[in-house]
Parts: sequence; C-alpha cells; structure tokens
Amino acid sequence: MSDNKRAKLPTHTTPRGVFHYPWLNKADTKFDKEGVYTTGLILDAGPAAKLASQIDAAIDAKFDEQKAALIKKGDGAKAKKLSKRQPYADVCDSEGEPTGKVKFNFKVKAVGQNDKGETWSNKPALFDSAGKPIDVAVYGGSEGKVAFQIVPYYSAKDVEVGVTLRLKAAQIIKLVSGGQKTAEGYGFGVEEDGYVSDGFAPSDEDDDEDTSVDEDTSDDADDEDVDF
Repeated sequence: MSDNKRAKLPTHTTPRGVFHYPWLNKADTKFDKEGVYTTGLILDAGPAAKLASQIDAAIDAKFDEQKAALIKKGDGAKAKKLSKRQPYADVCDSEGEPTGKVKFNFKVKAVGQNDKGETWSNKPALFDSAGKPIDVAVYGGSEGKVAFQIVPYYSAKDVEVGVTLRLKAAQIIKLVSGGQKTAEGYGFGVEEDGYVSDGFAPSDEDDDEDTSVDEDTSDDADDEDVDF
C-alpha cells in the first residue's frame, strides 16, 4: 500500500444512550476557530462496560506499540513515564459518588484536510429512528446512538497514548427540543429519600450550552458510509 494511502478505519455504533451537551448541528468554535463537533453519550453500566472494553483494547495496543518504539529509540525514561488516557469517565452524583453510568466523549474537527490541501466538511450525519436523514436541533437529554471510529494517538508533549472517538453520525431515537432538557441530560440520576415535587411547568427559555471541549487531536475524515 502506498504511504499516501491510509487504511480506512472501521465504523462502530454505540448502544442507545442519552446525549449530553451535544454540538451536532453546529460546530463549537470556542477553542478551535474552524470548529469541533462533539457530544457526550451517557450509558448504563452494562452497555458502558462492553464499549469501554473495546476502547481499552485499542488503547492498550497503542500503548504497547509506542512503548516499544520509545525503547527502540533508546528513550527508556519516556517509556517508563508513558501513560494512558481514556475518552470516558464515570458519571457521579452531587456527592461525588459514581452512579453506575458512564459518559463517553465523541468529537471531530469541523473541517477535514488531506495532504493536497483539499478540505471538506465533517458535519456528522443525523438520522431518525427509521434511518431517515434528518436536520433537526438536538438538545441534551435526547436519546440515540453514535457512529464513530476509534483513532489511536500518541502525545509526545504529555507522554501519553489514547484514542479519539471520532464522531461520524448520530441516530436520534428520542428528540428533546430547546427548553426541554431532562435531569438525565444534565447527568442527574434518581436520589433515594429526597425531595419530590408535584411537578411544574418548565420555562421555554433555553439555558446556556456547555462549550468546553476535551483536548483535540488530529482528525481526518473519510468517505465511508454509515449504516444503522
């Protein structure tokens, strides 16, 4: 295979989860002038464990590869310091205790570019529950699945390896519109023996969106079709 051609990465699909601060319709430009599409996806413990295992296997493989490369270069100090970074974390309650749920972070640069300087849009494709392409505003608390690629990386600056979960597409199974975010969309679970109201009418005014983005890595798009 030519050095100018990269093997296409397989596309994976998550189980159904809850979208957390999704930037699926427009790119977040706070830390990147060209923008980044991103979303968190909160999964229950069972599905989360299976997905985490798949991701960890890719991280472990990159770790072994990079460690061997550093040793071969005679950089044993860096090899010993090499660490791993995971693109997911436990969801905790207000007391800082794990709820059993896990949030996975997906992202992709808004614009892709090849070695020739040619650019294209990386806007993720959106589909409804029947697999029909849609163009709707997706808010936190919506439920669905994410199509993604696992992209290993090595950061020489931080002496760590990890993977980027490159966002490709999303299937919206339950849509939450503006002003309709749920408690689960904020990462809140059910707390035992707590205050329970008789209900109230939420305001139509939308709240501030989270514009924070994890440390970005180089993302290159491909033209692989996504099937749900």
